[in-house]
Amino acid sequence: MREKRRVVVVDDEREIALGIALRLRAAGYHAETAFTARAGLDLARGAPTDAVVLDLRMPEMDGFQLLMALKSAPATAAVPAIVVSANVTEQARTQALGLGAARFIEKPYQAEALLSALADVLRAAESPAARPPTAAI
Repeated sequence: MREKRRVVVVDDEREIALGIALRLRAAGYHAETAFTARAGLDLARGAPTDAVVLDLRMPEMDGFQLLMALKSAPATAAVPAIVVSANVTEQARTQALGLGAARFIEKPYQAEALLSALADVLRAAESPAARPPTAAI
């Protein structure tokens, strides 16, 4: 039997992070929470991670900086990131997607929309086109 997909949820609003994690667990995911971007980065780098769900507005290190750090590290560059944020300006959306976010979902979010987006990005990450080419032996 396949292990549960590991999803790191990063939001400085504890209730939101815990609520997202609860919904993900109910849907069969292994969700871990972090309440700072730095802690989320450590979680994502600390063990194989299938996806990251993150907010943009966080103190010290914001979600944009977290996206840049995730996408610049070989161990996490291919991990899909979904932004769930109340910062819904077109500039924020464009910047997040430009930094490598796979999806942008507005707060307040609908659980079904988040679960659907997560399933989509995980499916896309598994496709042969998403995998790096292997060298011939």
